[in-house]
Amino acid sequence: KEIVVWGEMLGAAVPDNHAAMIQEIQKSGGTSYDLKDHQEILQAYNRFLDRWKFRTAFPTAEALFTNIGDKCYDFWGRVIETARLAEANDFLVISGWESTAIENHSGLLDNLRGFKGNPGLLKKRLSPFRPVIKSRSLVIPVGSAAVLDLFLLNETGQAHRRTAALALFDPLGNKKTLGTFPIPEWENDRFVYPIADSLVTPPLNTEGKYRLKLSVGNTASRAAEETLLVVNPFPESEIIYKVGALVHEPMFIRRLNAFPFVDAEPYRENGSYDVLIASTRLLYGWRSEVDPNREIAGTEDDFLYHTESWGYWKNLEYDFFNLPKGKVKVTLRFAEVTLKNPGDRIMNVAINGDTVLKDFDIVATVGGPNIALDTVFVVDAPEGTVKITVPKLTVNYAKFSAIKVEAGDSVIAINCGGKAYTDKNGLVWKPYRAALNLDESVLGKVRDGIPLLLLPDGAEAADAYGKALGKAGTFQYLGHVGNVRASWMGAWFFVRAHPVFAGLPVNQAMKSYYQVPVSGSDGLLLDGENVEVFVGYGRDHDRNIGAAAFTARLGKGKILFFTLPGMVRNPNGKQAGIHPVILKRLLSNSIRYLCGE
Repeated sequence: KEIVVWGEMLGAAVPDNHAAMIQEIQKSGGTSYDLKDHQEILQAYNRFLDRWKFRTAFPTAEALFTNIGDKCYDFWGRVIETARLAEANDFLVISGWESTAIENHSGLLDNLRGFKGNPGLLKKRLSPFRPVIKSRSLVIPVGSAAVLDLFLLNETGQAHRRTAALALFDPLGNKKTLGTFPIPEWENDRFVYPIADSLVTPPLNTEGKYRLKLSVGNTASRAAEETLLVVNPFPESEIIYKVGALVHEPMFIRRLNAFPFVDAEPYRENGSYDVLIASTRLLYGWRSEVDPNREIAGTEDDFLYHTESWGYWKNLEYDFFNLPKGKVKVTLRFAEVTLKNPGDRIMNVAINGDTVLKDFDIVATVGGPNIALDTVFVVDAPEGTVKITVPKLTVNYAKFSAIKVEAGDSVIAINCGGKAYTDKNGLVWKPYRAALNLDESVLGKVRDGIPLLLLPDGAEAADAYGKALGKAGTFQYLGHVGNVRASWMGAWFFVRAHPVFAGLPVNQAMKSYYQVPVSGSDGLLLDGENVEVFVGYGRDHDRNIGAAAFTARLGKGKILFFTLPGMVRNPNGKQAGIHPVILKRLLSNSIRYLCGE
C-alpha cells in the first residue's frame, strides 16, 4: 500500500488585486511592508490602460487583475480535475506559496487571504460529485467534430445513478441530445467511473462557443458543463497574397503555403511581394571561461577550449544561413574544462533536426578532462541552412567549445563563448552572433509601402527587432519587459478588441483557449504617434507593462509586431506556443489586415 501525493500542480503566479490590497491596508492603519509595491504596480497598470485605450475592455485595473486571476483558477481547476481521474492519486497540492513571509504571488490567495479571481472556477472542478467532460481540444476548426471522453468522479461514499445524458448547445442556444450512456455501478473505495471514450460529436459548423452538458440526475449539482470554441482558421478571401518570408524556421514557409490565400517563398531582394514576414531566434546560452594558461591536450589551439557556451534547448542554438545548398561539413569541438568525471555531463546534439550525438559524454569518450575532441558530421542542407540544437536535457547542460561549418567555398569558424582568434593555420575563429534579418534593404521596402509582419521568437529577438525599428524612427524604443523570471513567478497577456483578433476571444486575459505558455514571453516598452497597442504583457513584481501586439508605421508601410511565444514554431505542429487553430486564425487575420482586406 502507498499514498500518492503530488505537490505544486503546475502553478504560475498571477497578480494580486492590487487595488483591493491597497484598500484593505489603508483600512487597517495604512502601513504595510508591501504597500508601496502595490501602489506603484497599480499606477503602472492604470497608465497603460489609459495610454493604449484598454478602458473599454477593462474599466478599472481591478477588473484586469481579477480577469487574469480567473486565468489561473481556470487552469488549476482543469489540471486538478484531470489529475483526479487517476484512481491512484490520493492527495493533490495546488500551491502553498502564500504562506511565505514575502509574497511571490504564485499561491491561491494573496497575503491578506483574498482571492485573485473567481473561486467558483476552482470549486466546481473540486466537487466530490463531478461529471467530467474532457475534450481532446478546447478549440475546434469550424466544420470539424470534437472528440470527447466522459467520466464521473464520485467521492461522496454514496451510490450514483447508472446513466448520464449528454447534450450539445450551439452558439444560438439550440439543443441537440448526443445520447444517454451507462455508468459503472458504484463501488466502495472507488472514485473514478469511465462513461465514454473517444465520443465524436456532430460537425460543429458555426463559429462561436458550443456548450456541452453532462447530467447524472435532474439537479444542477449532478451536472457539469464544458465550453468549446469553434474557430474558422482560414476566413474566405478572393485574393492570393504573395509573401516574402525572412524566417529562421524553413518549415514555417511550407506551413504558410497551406493557407488557401497565401503564396509564400523565401524572401528575395528583387522579389515582388504583398507582405513581408520576418522572424528570428537569438539564443546564445550561458558563457564560461577558465584560466587562459590551462593546457589542453590534443590541440595546438588551446585558446579555443578556454571558453565555452553552454545551455539547453530553451536558450542555446546555432543558426547558419545563406550557405551553398547541398552537403555541409560540420565540426563540433569539445573539451571538458569545468567538470571532471564520466557521467558529470551527458548531452544530445542535433543538426537540422537529426540527433548526431546521443548520450554523449566528453570525459568518458576521451578519457578525462582538458582533452580536445573533434566530432565531424556531413549533413544535408537543401535550403542552405544549418541549425545546431540541444534537443534533450539529459545530465547537466550541453556545451560547445568551437564550431566549424564548411559548405562549398564557404567556411565559418566560431569560438563559442570567446573572442576572435586566429589558429595555427591562419583560420579566424569569431564570436557567434546571429545576424538580424531586418537590414536597411528590408526597411527600405517597408518605407516604400510593403507591410511587414514581425514574429520574434523569444525575448532576445524581440529586443533586437525593437532596437532596429527604434533606430529606424518607427517609434521611441524604451526597452523590453523581459521573459518570465521563473515559471512559478508568472507572466500574462491580455487583449482588447481589434481587427487582428477578429473571431477570437478579446477583452480578457489570454486564458485556456489561447494556451499561451509562460516561458518565452515578452513585451516591448515604446511610445509613438502612430503606435496602436492591443495586447499587453506583464510579469510578477514588475512595474513595466509591455506591448505584446501592436501596429506602427515606417514611411508608407504598416508594421504589425507580436511578442507572443511560438508563433513561427507552432502554426501546425508541436505545442510550443498558442493553440494551433487560434494561431492559424491569428496569422490569417494579420496577413489580411496588413494587406488592407
